[in-house]
Parts: sequence; C-alpha cells; structure tokens
Amino acid sequence: MSIPSNQNDKSDVIALYTALIADAANTSTRRQTVSNIYLGVNGLFLTALGFLLISSRLNSWWVVIASAAITIAVMPLNRSWLQTLSYYEQLLTGRYTIMREIEVQHHFSERLFGASTSPSGEVPLVGQATYLNAPLAYAGMSPDRLSSGLATSSTLEKSLPRYFLWLYPAIALGVALLVLLITNHFLEAITF
Repeated sequence: MSIPSNQNDKSDVIALYTALIADAANTSTRRQTVSNIYLGVNGLFLTALGFLLISSRLNSWWVVIASAAITIAVMPLNRSWLQTLSYYEQLLTGRYTIMREIEVQHHFSERLFGASTSPSGEVPLVGQATYLNAPLAYAGMSPDRLSSGLATSSTLEKSLPRYFLWLYPAIALGVALLVLLITNHFLEAITF
C-alpha cells in the first residue's frame, strides 16, 4: 500500500483504520466477557466441590467418585477456555498488525503526535515532539512489541485456564488420599 494521492483514498484508509480499532475493541470486550463466564462456571464447580467435601466428612469412597466426576466434567471446559483465548489472541494480533502497517505506511503516528511532517508535506494533526516514532496510543504497540509478536493476552489471563486444568485433578487426588487415610483409620473423619 502506498501513500494515497487523493482525498478519497485517504478517507478510505482512515475509515478502514477506524473500523479496525472498533473491531479490536469489540473483540477485546468479547474475550473479557467469555473469560468472566468461564471464571463464573469454575466458581460454581469449586463451590459444589467444596460443599460436597464438607458434607461428606471424607469418610466414604463415594466422595472420591463424585470429585473425580466433577474433575472429568470440568476439564474439557477449561481446555475450551484456553483454546478460546488463543483464538481471540490470533484475531487481535491480525488486526493490530494491519493497524500498525497502516500507521507506518501512512505516517499516522507522526501526523497525530506532530513529531514530523509527512513526506507529502502535510501539516501534523497535533503537536508533541516527545512522541517521535511512537505508535498510536490506542494500539499500544512499540517497535519492540511488534517484533516480539504482539502478545495481546496478559500472562495472568492465559495462566488461569492452565491453573484450573491442574487444580481439579490435584483436588481429586487429595480427596482420594484423605479418604484412604480416613477409611483406614490413620486419620479421624473431618468435622466442621
């Protein structure tokens, strides 16, 4: 893509850029909503598991079967959550890459922040020379971030599904061990 020569081409590029910004914002909002739903469902499963453990006193093997069943039921859910986050990351990475290409090819950063005039001699949109070579604020992309692959998900956001993938089996194994110890009279039944 080259720098447009007439006003219609420029308005098309600006319209595309604006649409990409809106779509990226909507995609981020959807990703957050989906994560909130998965967190809520995990909260319900953990609450049910906690109620089960408290009410059973861990003195019967049926609680091991029930906790294993909950673990088996929730594992595909959390795997799906992890895949969904990867899908949203791919969507956002594509949009941010295109946005950055438009910024660079059409000198949006320089024009917006007034760091320099464009090669066509256009007047900058706003003036702050301190933002020399800075990308547009909304996209939040520096050249270092661009070269490192545009991570659009936080480490915490991506680690939550992995955490839950390990948490449920750990709880099920812990319950099995406690039931084994309680039924063999190494420990007393748990009372609350």
